[in-house]
Amino acid sequence: MARLARYADSLRRAPGAPIDEASRRSIPGLPPKSALNGLSPRPGPPPVETIVWGGGNSDLIPVAAPARPHPTSIDWRPRNIDIRLTLFGQLLAAFTCALAVIAFERFDTMVASVVVLALVAVGVLASVRRLPLAFWWTLGLVVGGVLGRFS
Repeated sequence: MARLARYADSLRRAPGAPIDEASRRSIPGLPPKSALNGLSPRPGPPPVETIVWGGGNSDLIPVAAPARPHPTSIDWRPRNIDIRLTLFGQLLAAFTCALAVIAFERFDTMVASVVVLALVAVGVLASVRRLPLAFWWTLGLVVGGVLGRFS
């Protein structure tokens, strides 16, 4: 029951607020207040002075704006697998483009159109299922179909 009471007291306390001394003594196992708890937080970087247009009399007024820290944790570099997938995808697009052009050269226009549209439908279904190389497959077929049909 005492545990439940301590939990209820912690809910009533503001988040991040320090525990008062009476409550600290009543909680067994809680270490005494250290010297680090009494330190004030470090000051942030000094504000950067910027100039804002449109003050009371339309003059330039210097205003202190908070400085923004640089996002150093976000660091994107391409991985080898990303590069390989892109290169293989481009080769797949070139292959399917050539396949579509050859289909238009070998078959009648109507037969080649049906073959290419069927393969494009397969690529669209694969894109809906979010397969990695489906975009390249479809792109190559569309470009090859347009080139084969209008050449």
